Amino acid sequence: MTALVEVLEGYCRVYEDLLSLARQKQDILLGGRPQDLEPVVRAEELLLARLGQLDSELEAAGRALAGKPGDAGTLPGREDVLAGLDEDQRRQVEEVSTRLRSVLEELRRVVDENVSLLRGALQFVQFSISVLERGAAGVTYGAQGRLAQGRSPVVDRRA
Repeated sequence: MTALVEVLEGYCRVYEDLLSLARQKQDILLGGRPQDLEPVVRAEELLLARLGQLDSELEAAGRALAGKPGDAGTLPGREDVLAGLDEDQRRQVEEVSTRLRSVLEELRRVVDENVSLLRGALQFVQFSISVLERGAAGVTYGAQGRLAQGRSPVVDRRA
């Protein structure tokens, strides 16, 4: 297995882990447990750092295959990299690339669903605040904007 295939396999593993975390986030959002998001977000941050490392490894593997290991100029193109591989190695690269594309497509779908869930939750919160402010405005606050005697604020905007 070439260094390029190993790096692409590393990308697959990281993106598969990110997909798993995105699904966990979805379960948390649907279950109404936002307090459970913190460990998932921390795990995502670690995986994103790993992606940065893989980017450097991919660049080095591509340069080595294209015969430009120390070249600080432009990165070699796909054709330059594939030209440095035999037929079996090209097949391995294509298989891993296909798997990676599939994982990325599924990750995009789940992330888009999570974004929709979060937008819906935000709209619900904004609507609820609006209803609370409207319904309590006349009885909670006096003419000068001070709290009416014996009342507490409905929404604390300082938070």
